[in-house]
Amino acid sequence: MAVSQSTQFSTQSTEPASQVSTTSIDKDIWGSLIPCNPENPHLRRIDMCHNQRKYTFGRSRKEGLNDVVLPLHAKMSQTHCTIEWDGDHSKSSVIITDCNSSNGTFIGDRKLGRGESSLLKDWSQISFGPPVTNKDKDARPKEDYRYIFRHMAAIRRDPADGAKEGLYDLYDISHVLGKGAYATVVRALHRRERVWYAIKMFPGDRLRQALDTSLSRGIGESTTTKSLMKEVTILQMMNHPNICGLKEAFYEGDSISIVLELCPGGDLMSYLYKRDVLLEPEAQDMTYQICDALKYMHRLGIVHRDLKPENVLLTTEHPPIVKVSDFGLAKVLDSLSVLQTKCGTRGFAAPEVLAHGTNGYDSVVDSWSLGVMVYFILTKRHPFADSHEEDEGPNWELLNDYNIVGEGEAFLRCLLEPNPTARLAPEQAIKHSWLTQSKARVKTRRLERELS
Repeated sequence: MAVSQSTQFSTQSTEPASQVSTTSIDKDIWGSLIPCNPENPHLRRIDMCHNQRKYTFGRSRKEGLNDVVLPLHAKMSQTHCTIEWDGDHSKSSVIITDCNSSNGTFIGDRKLGRGESSLLKDWSQISFGPPVTNKDKDARPKEDYRYIFRHMAAIRRDPADGAKEGLYDLYDISHVLGKGAYATVVRALHRRERVWYAIKMFPGDRLRQALDTSLSRGIGESTTTKSLMKEVTILQMMNHPNICGLKEAFYEGDSISIVLELCPGGDLMSYLYKRDVLLEPEAQDMTYQICDALKYMHRLGIVHRDLKPENVLLTTEHPPIVKVSDFGLAKVLDSLSVLQTKCGTRGFAAPEVLAHGTNGYDSVVDSWSLGVMVYFILTKRHPFADSHEEDEGPNWELLNDYNIVGEGEAFLRCLLEPNPTARLAPEQAIKHSWLTQSKARVKTRRLERELS
């Protein structure tokens, strides 16, 4: 039976080509192609079902020629390639074969020769024609025909889970939101709740790669895996409106998947670059929310240690609600512990974190990172002429060019204080007059919007 692209709706779960019920949807699918670029309106998730092991992909609509038709992809051949599953559930293999296509079939950046076949592994990136680079994907989204292949037949659940439902029993994956060295973030619909979430997926092969890297450096255990377990534990401890919430986590085979609250407004860095500069009241509102989240975290004994615009997510409300995220480098402290690990992002890390022969540091390292970030929010410039050298001190004169004077500058000076013992902690910073005066204005704006 021929298969077509699944159709995605914001109010209901994806229905696969075979029209099976959502309770058994993933049991009947051996492979899925998940779009990499949600901005391409011509792409939908493609599911391949057990009742058909081989699928032909192409641009031609001629009856009986292709099982999956992508007619609007100009670089795709009339009959482009085939994807075939061997039907073996225990040692499952999938083979992709180029059908002498004109522009080639790509796995990652590797082009298959004409008529050449290759094993297709879980999480492989497929492109029908030359893949669009990340640099071009925003400028030419309609030409971005990249997919992530999920080998559903190869996903094995931990027998210890018993009858517990797995990730694919509950969630329907729509498209890729972003990719990192060890993780891929996807947008997924909870079938029963009909609510969208972001799922941070760590495939087993990438975790094994991290383990190999750790072993080559003389580290006996995978720090990446430990960091993931730690992130889940930390997120489970927290419940705050300005912290990206964790719903649940799945450990299936060697893979780990973390289901998180979806923040459709994107990250703060993207938000800033879409605007010339943020007005001071909006910057004050965002800073207040971040301070409130940090105050909450620090009371639980949690230090973020990697606070930066990319790790602050936003809702689509006006003004947006801030959600602090990415606690992979966070650390739970007891009352006697002292942090000594050098970590974080250079340029946002406090001087005591990067100092040689340091005697350790405490939670006010987050205050320094906050100060750098607020300075950047207000000016879109780093506070230091050279972001690798904090010894020269911040460029305070630049604030005058943006009319940030008086209380605004005083607030930043309290955060960008080189002496940790004199630096303002978030619990104190949130009471600073630069923030408390703005809070009333923000509440008024929100009330007016709700009433309107």
